[in-house]
Amino acid sequence: MIKALLKSESQSIWKELTYVVGGVILLLAASKIFIPLKPVPITLQPTAVLLLALTYSSRRALQSVLLWIGMGAAGLPVFAGWEPGLAILVGPTAGYIYSYVFIAALIPHLRERLNSQGWFFDMALCGIATIMTFAMGVAWLSTFVGFDKAVTFGLMPFIIPGIVKAGILCSALKAIRSYRTR
Repeated sequence: MIKALLKSESQSIWKELTYVVGGVILLLAASKIFIPLKPVPITLQPTAVLLLALTYSSRRALQSVLLWIGMGAAGLPVFAGWEPGLAILVGPTAGYIYSYVFIAALIPHLRERLNSQGWFFDMALCGIATIMTFAMGVAWLSTFVGFDKAVTFGLMPFIIPGIVKAGILCSALKAIRSYRTR
């Protein structure tokens, strides 16, 4: 019995590790797909965080995001443009990245607590997450360039792409969920 319990615990640890590493790989890949606008590039990082938030538990999503940020803090080039990580975490775009921690913790919690699914529900969660990202990102960016420029360069170019990316993500999740129920 003890052997079976230890084997089960070992399998559980590997399963959790696989999810977290998979989340980090997703974030790494999403970081490398970007349009190099200044001071804030358009990336797929927020979309990857939304995917984790809509599909992972709070713990798995948060662990993935924290490990990814930790890799950047260690100096690894895990963010957009293969930039050295530590410089990004204190630079103009850091507020956006830090918002991902809160999104990874809050959105899965809301999803689990409200126990609802569907395209409109997922879009509402994406809307909450996007507002959090913009609020923290623009607030942080404004300390570097002022509030007006932060809104002009850190919010306005991202509204339409953010809506499009969220819509595509939620549509893909709806299609996957409907396929799984067949």
